[in-house]
Amino acid sequence: MAASSGLVESDVRRLVRYAVSQRIFDEPRPGVIVHSAASRLLAEDSGVHDFVATCADELWQAAAQTCNAMARFPGSEEPTETGFSLSNSTSKPMYEFLSDYPERSSRFANMMKSFTEGRPFDLKYVTNFYPWEQHNGGTIVDVGGSQGFVCIALARKFPSISFVVQDLEPVIKEAEANVPSDVATRVSFMVHDFFTPQPISGADVYFFRWIFHNWSDKYCIKILRSLIPALKPSSRIIVSDAVLPEPGKLPKEMEARIRSFDLVMSSIQNAKERELGDWAELFVKADERFQFQGATSPPGSNHSIIVAVWKGP
Repeated sequence: MAASSGLVESDVRRLVRYAVSQRIFDEPRPGVIVHSAASRLLAEDSGVHDFVATCADELWQAAAQTCNAMARFPGSEEPTETGFSLSNSTSKPMYEFLSDYPERSSRFANMMKSFTEGRPFDLKYVTNFYPWEQHNGGTIVDVGGSQGFVCIALARKFPSISFVVQDLEPVIKEAEANVPSDVATRVSFMVHDFFTPQPISGADVYFFRWIFHNWSDKYCIKILRSLIPALKPSSRIIVSDAVLPEPGKLPKEMEARIRSFDLVMSSIQNAKERELGDWAELFVKADERFQFQGATSPPGSNHSIIVAVWKGP
């Protein structure tokens, strides 16, 4: 192992024996190292490998600089003034910065794919825990909808609804090339930047899945206000995103895990996860004509279904 890694054997021995104590590798007899289930998974599963590598090389480095960023940029809501910015000596937001490094960008994307394929992010929590049938005959716009996974799942379950998936041009080109034939007539794709005015007027629903947690309130308000000229009375804003628990309402270990996501978003984007009151306040700050309806939290899901209705003219 030392020879193949180019490291000094004594250093490798110390590192590996610590790893063995954490059930990564095994040492059946002195000096003989074999895979454990965990180390084999790291070696053979690219999603798990990229998850761990991204945590070590991107997220933990950013976390180490987050307090420095908070001191240097007090109260900042800018994605360019973060722990990630300082750890990489960059003035670019994280996603733009990573796009300059294809290997790191690909690793980050694979990490997210692996992470969101877990049970807490199953699409059934979107399709089964909101009464989509009340929008039969209408249109649902999935803003920042990536490859259209949500709309494809909904289209298969609700054949009387039309869907439009919006995202940036490279994403939409790939999505259009891969839309399943059984829903192709009811799921369309459109290039759109959600910080610019919404081009589809009068839709029944404008849907956002895991968008707002990527942005500070300043930018979330901008996203919501970009919708307003397109909204009709009773248009619904439906958000699939996390709702932080009230302090002390969950077992400590579970609450710590959920709140760790909040700190990750702070360190890489100056973004945040939100408590229920934060969501209500966000809509009011964007425009008092947004009427916050509350949130439904499906058991087993990491996301809630958050609803607001437009009550303006």
